[in-house]
Amino acid sequence: MRTGQLLDIFSSHTGPVSSVTFSPPNAMSETGSILASSSWDMTVKTWDIFSKQSNLIETLEHSSEVVTCEFHPTIKNELITTTLGGQMFLWDTEAG
Repeated sequence: MRTGQLLDIFSSHTGPVSSVTFSPPNAMSETGSILASSSWDMTVKTWDIFSKQSNLIETLEHSSEVVTCEFHPTIKNELITTTLGGQMFLWDTEAG
């Protein structure tokens, strides 16, 4: 943010993005290195923001538009998602 220079663009969703969140720091990394984005295209995408090759790690399919996604604050590798259909999912980001 110091330079205001665009560093990268992550594109893969086919609908509007409704939420983005960074993974919390853990013992393996001082900063969150995973970005999760939820979308009305019924998916959540996880991205490795420091990867030099393809940033997209995985696509998590849902049965309804995804409203929010949030990493669990204390449980490593857990992502919580909610849908417009009223469902809540708990994902293990390493196992998918």
